[in-house]
Amino acid sequence: MSNYPTIRTFGEQAVLLDWPAQIDLDINKIVLSYCDLIKNVFTEEVQDVVPTYNSIAVYVSKTTEMNQFLKKLQTTIFNFSEKPRYRSNIISIPVCYELP
Repeated sequence: MSNYPTIRTFGEQAVLLDWPAQIDLDINKIVLSYCDLIKNVFTEEVQDVVPTYNSIAVYVSKTTEMNQFLKKLQTTIFNFSEKPRYRSNIISIPVCYELP
């Protein structure tokens, strides 16, 4: 499995990053790692980053030139060689099914 997504435009001011459409915890960790990367690197250009289970929608400000942004995004993504470090916390919630 490749850690690299397919990148395509998603409307006039958005980009969609896609990974394989399968339910896999490793893919989701990769998505969340790239989401953090994009938020940290593109603070001026990006208005919103919306992760899903296997993709990320990146909404770009209207003042950003899309061709330059796409080139910079591709370079950043393909130079990102770290393994996913996203870690979620496990929260245990006790449940009682007995009626009072």
